[in-house]
Amino acid sequence: MRLIRLYRRAINAGHRRTYRLVYPIACLWFRRRASVEIAVWVQDQVLLVRHSYRDGLTLPGGHIGWREEPREAARRELWEEVGLVVDPAALILNLHAKQGLARSYSFAIHLDTIPPIRIDQREIIFASFMAPGATITDPCKPRVHTMDMAA
Repeated sequence: MRLIRLYRRAINAGHRRTYRLVYPIACLWFRRRASVEIAVWVQDQVLLVRHSYRDGLTLPGGHIGWREEPREAARRELWEEVGLVVDPAALILNLHAKQGLARSYSFAIHLDTIPPIRIDQREIIFASFMAPGATITDPCKPRVHTMDMAA
């Protein structure tokens, strides 16, 4: 049993190192792509995540796949990053920004209770509901972070 835990830790550490090495290169590609971010609200707290390959806390989100609708991409990213299953129709579009070839969509969803969070310890190493004053940093994506965090 202990050997299995050590094996899993080693595999997860390898994934985190790979993410850190590949992330700067991926930034060059994704600057020209479409991305989504999702503010998951429970009362006056928002869900923030920490990626293994990036410093700081950010909203959950990621790239939009080819021929994928932004709402579907937001739903998929919530599932992949924190294990939340949401109805795409419940996602409210807060912001659609375009900068050069890149497009960015910012969605929000309001929940009644704090849902169970599942993180993989590979891409996402921390997730928690926090007050909106927590630092949000994302140097890779050209986004406009002027949206009203209390929306």
